[in-house]
Amino acid sequence: MFLLDTSAMRALSHTDLQSLVRKGISLCGSPYACWELLCHLDEEGIFSKQKAELLKFQYLNILDDPQIIIESSLSVVHENRVSDVDLIMACLAALQKSNSLDEFYSSYIRDPKGGYREISDLSERARILLGGLETDYVDFVSRLVTHFGNSPDARDISTHPHLIFSMVTGEIGKLKLPNTLPIVPREDAVRCFWIYCGYIFYRSICYVEKGGPVPKNDYEDANICKHLRTDTQLQLVTDDDGTIEALTSLIQSSQPFVRLTLKMQKTTYLKQLARGTG
Repeated sequence: MFLLDTSAMRALSHTDLQSLVRKGISLCGSPYACWELLCHLDEEGIFSKQKAELLKFQYLNILDDPQIIIESSLSVVHENRVSDVDLIMACLAALQKSNSLDEFYSSYIRDPKGGYREISDLSERARILLGGLETDYVDFVSRLVTHFGNSPDARDISTHPHLIFSMVTGEIGKLKLPNTLPIVPREDAVRCFWIYCGYIFYRSICYVEKGGPVPKNDYEDANICKHLRTDTQLQLVTDDDGTIEALTSLIQSSQPFVRLTLKMQKTTYLKQLARGTG
């Protein structure tokens, strides 16, 4: 199974994706990639192009919000929640029928609980929501960059697994766990958050070494990593050099502390499979 990030969604054509599906190759997509693309739907003059980009998700098995999946696996209950999958599929169905942005925004979608939801100004609403989350993420990573830049331990690769585990512990501390589960077993915490925290750790180290501001779209890339547990059967498909660099470093430093099954592919590999040359 392959998990396509935003860069892969942009690089692979409808023809590529159709061919892969016909060959029985399982393709998955993250809601974060969908929301990221949706934010550009209302930009002037690109409705048709962006509609085509978003409709590529029709060939994919769209995954639910990975944070919700992690919390559910740790017995955190989310009552009366409509999944991202249901909302995205309903939005894509309305988009498929729409020939213009105005037509799309005049639509309503019905969720599985029978409620009606407005699509009007959906891109702007998604930008506002993601913009706040991206700003919080950039602030967090910027603090890590400052901290690691002043830390001798961060320059010693043998300490990296221990530093990443400290970040995993921090993620568990953010969860609102039920009283019946006050402590998350170490192995569950590592399984759920290791790749996500490892991505953030090595992106931070990169900014320490190379300088420059933390880009906001790192937020989406980091959260796509939440789909990837340490024993994942998903292969991440990405053309993003920063993602590849960070996760390659994580794979190398994790052994023998944490066994990872994670594999990565570039979109050229899937294009070869689609055309029967792989």
